[in-house]
Amino acid sequence: MKTKYQAVRSQVFDFLGIGSYDAIPALIYEEHVRRKGVGKARRLLGNMFGLENDNTIIEHHLREYARTANDVKRFVRHLTKSAVRADSFMTLEDIQIP
Repeated sequence: MKTKYQAVRSQVFDFLGIGSYDAIPALIYEEHVRRKGVGKARRLLGNMFGLENDNTIIEHHLREYARTANDVKRFVRHLTKSAVRADSFMTLEDIQIP
């Protein structure tokens, strides 16, 4: 029986198109291996979100997602640096990103 870690590791390896930790340096440093992995990852993400198998459309959605994630990260960083009252509470739904 697989542990949760083993199952997730297997999924990540499959997503990256590698079979072990030993393959990670090649994925990082070898351009042709990285390009192949990026292409597979884009196709899988496109399928996962029901996007057409068009790299331009998938790339657009990935950039939008990354931009939103960066905006949330900056907002949360700002909150943690500002003086927040101990009795205040905010959910993600309360956050309005410009």
